[in-house]
Amino acid sequence: MDFIDRLSCNVSNVTWPEFFIASAIIILSFFLRKVLARGVVRLFSHSNKQDVQLKVSILESIFKPLSFTIVILGIYVANLILPLSLSWSESVQSLLKILSTLILFWGVFNILVPLFFYLQHNHHRRTLRQEFYYFMFRLSRILVIVLGVVTALEMWGINVFAFVAGLGLVGAAVAFAAQDTLKNIFASLSLLIEETFHQGDTIKTKDIEGTVEHIGFRKTSIRQADKSLVSVPNSSLTDSPIINLSRMNMRQVKFAVQLDYSTTVDQLRQITEQMRSYILNSPDFETNPKKAPIIVCIESLTAISIKLSCECYTKTNNYLEFCKIRENLILVVMKIVGDLGASFADAKQNIIIDQNKISLAEEHKVIE
Repeated sequence: MDFIDRLSCNVSNVTWPEFFIASAIIILSFFLRKVLARGVVRLFSHSNKQDVQLKVSILESIFKPLSFTIVILGIYVANLILPLSLSWSESVQSLLKILSTLILFWGVFNILVPLFFYLQHNHHRRTLRQEFYYFMFRLSRILVIVLGVVTALEMWGINVFAFVAGLGLVGAAVAFAAQDTLKNIFASLSLLIEETFHQGDTIKTKDIEGTVEHIGFRKTSIRQADKSLVSVPNSSLTDSPIINLSRMNMRQVKFAVQLDYSTTVDQLRQITEQMRSYILNSPDFETNPKKAPIIVCIESLTAISIKLSCECYTKTNNYLEFCKIRENLILVVMKIVGDLGASFADAKQNIIIDQNKISLAEEHKVIE
């Protein structure tokens, strides 16, 4: 009843003209808030022609906070007109200050969108990568929200830091739970600053290989070859070796050719020479020996075949182009071997040899 008595006491002191004037000011501020805010936006948008697009975007972003500021201003004027008691007047003014503070942080929160968009797309001044701008944009918005809430609570008379410190065990548990989050945030910042990989890069770790789709605060989303999306904690990425396949300046082609023992020495020399000649004369392969070696040689003599080794590098790092170039090289090798009258080693011979070994081993056991 104390609150109602105090309210009735203050209302009883208000005359009808004062009540109508105060009500008219508040209602008028509600109806004119958009018109006045739009007028302020247009006034300042034409004040200077430099960076007009940025200025208009910023003014448009603060349109709603500005319109509510006009309403608060109307309530403040109405509070001055009404003959309220000192305690009530101070309470209303304190509430308006808190609302004004929240609206101020709301405006800053909205300004961050056009500001970071301008910094991100201004090619004349852009020196940082796109993901870093996006990371700082999200981090800035979170900081603005936290600072706004803390400031409002402090103005309300609540000591936030003392309150958190007074939680004791609960505060320690929250801090311990946030430890992993902070670790991932710093890991994300480390990945962005060191430019380990960019969005769209194909990377490979011990467990995952795929294309980076998104670098978040805590996790990085990677699209694997089977189109499944994997979310990896950033701390795990910073703690493990990462192979950035998109930064390969060339790709290695390496395979073995197994020829039958009926292949003559002259045929072997012609096969290796023609393979090497094709690679050297093809525009798809890197032929500078200082950049990449070209190895076409007889590697070894196995139980059933003469093994040739082919190792070279493509100029492109595009995987689909690489597969096509490798395929063409293998087809050329098959044609060279066929044109020279040589033949590849038959896998059936290996089976026969293995069976003979088994038979000999069984006979040896019987003799024993």
